[in-house]
Amino acid sequence: MRVIDQQYDPEIPLANLVEHPDNPRRGDDAAVHRSITEHGFFGAVLVQRSTGRVIAGNTRFRAAVADDAETMPGFWLDVDDDEARRILIVDNRASDVAWYDDEALYALLSGLAESASGLSGTGYDPIAFDLLRQQRDAELAGVDGIRGAMREGPTPDDRSGSFASADVRSIILPYAFDQYQQVVERMQRLRITRGVETNADLVALLVAEAS
Repeated sequence: MRVIDQQYDPEIPLANLVEHPDNPRRGDDAAVHRSITEHGFFGAVLVQRSTGRVIAGNTRFRAAVADDAETMPGFWLDVDDDEARRILIVDNRASDVAWYDDEALYALLSGLAESASGLSGTGYDPIAFDLLRQQRDAELAGVDGIRGAMREGPTPDDRSGSFASADVRSIILPYAFDQYQQVVERMQRLRITRGVETNADLVALLVAEAS
């Protein structure tokens, strides 16, 4: 196994780091910020030594900057621009092609949901957990076409029955392509500043303030 020349630094000054300009991944800043608030910062960013560009951990880097942190742990990697870009892509792609054992996920979340802290710090809110529970119940009942519904989305026929009985409704807000990312990023920042966990909570808060 080839090991890249790398050096761990527990206190890399944030002033020495920049987001990688070619990063195609759009992380959920608010979710990462909540995780850091709940658990503290864990893990380490990967940084190209020659440029100070963050190869892996750009969202955590932004969250640290938003918290006015001065340093963060990371690894300095001695790689050229081409290899840095390839690592940047594969670090995200390897996560994309992974999958969940839904039964194991449900069992793990169920146990945590019954604890004193509930689902706090897991990245799952009660609505997402309830959708997973509905998916599991449908699979146990032998309903076809429901597997992966929470992440991939069921067909309209699969969804019609659960929609009628579920106490959840969605509002779809269409945006032009060039507006979409701006809206997403601003909503992420607003969730942090307003102290709410989901976009639904944020919209309800803003509507209440405007009324």
